[in-house]
Amino acid sequence: MSIAQELQYKEIDLVQGSDAWKLYRRTHLMASDTPKIMNISKWGNSLDCYLSKIEGKEVSINEAMLRGMALEPVARDFLSEKYKIELKPKVFESTILPFMGASLDAINDDLSIAYEIKCPSFKVVHEAMNGIVSPDYIYQCQKQMFVRNLKEIGLFYFFDNSFNHLIKLERDNKIIESIKETESEFWYNNILTLNPPSRTFRNVTNEDDVEANKLAEEWAKLDKLEKSTKKAKEEIESKINELYGNDNVYFERANVKYISIERNGNIDWFKLCDKYNIPKQETEIFRKPKTVYSKLTYLE
Repeated sequence: MSIAQELQYKEIDLVQGSDAWKLYRRTHLMASDTPKIMNISKWGNSLDCYLSKIEGKEVSINEAMLRGMALEPVARDFLSEKYKIELKPKVFESTILPFMGASLDAINDDLSIAYEIKCPSFKVVHEAMNGIVSPDYIYQCQKQMFVRNLKEIGLFYFFDNSFNHLIKLERDNKIIESIKETESEFWYNNILTLNPPSRTFRNVTNEDDVEANKLAEEWAKLDKLEKSTKKAKEEIESKINELYGNDNVYFERANVKYISIERNGNIDWFKLCDKYNIPKQETEIFRKPKTVYSKLTYLE
């Protein structure tokens, strides 16, 4: 490795998941932040990233995220055993743009072979096997390749030891240049100046028409009222369920009927297709016609 290459990054001595690691992530633009800053993520936007850095706003941990955190070490050990190399998680910082960092899930001792580990649902792994890769993952990996100065990185999808998939992603300098430009603007124009960016969404245009926004405001009030009454209704339903369980009851004075309904679970078509080696392309002939509908969502 040349001195010029070596000076493009430095390793940060941090344990992933530690308080020091969390503080470092809050004060740097990490690879996982990149899709949000680029406003191409389905899990957030540049404003969400700004709030996490400036206000410490944290994302709620769901079951999928817990599963991913639990399986990451398992997936790393699987890769180590399969390719006969020792892999460890490491944190790096760019010396070209020091506000950029990257936590690599798995990298070997001489820092030449790296993997980004994803432990998603069976469906997502199946999609990856058919060439469907989320833009979030692509941009995250490109950021990692810039920070660590890599030519390629392995994007490893892990469901379990028998169902997993590896995709080799090569460095794309065009994407990297766009990341460098957008993140530099975000760092200097938003983070350092404490100037929050506008809320932006993928494939959505911002509308500031007065009359249109009045309609949306009225809808938001009704939506909030509906949610509060729905919550109260569900609490009452829960109490009735505790009292009567699977019984069928008619409340004469209230003219309300309570019945217990049992339904069969849905069939997991992805597992079924995998068991009988049915290609995804063949399943498309059974797909029903596409439907289009509109949906309004109130953002807290």
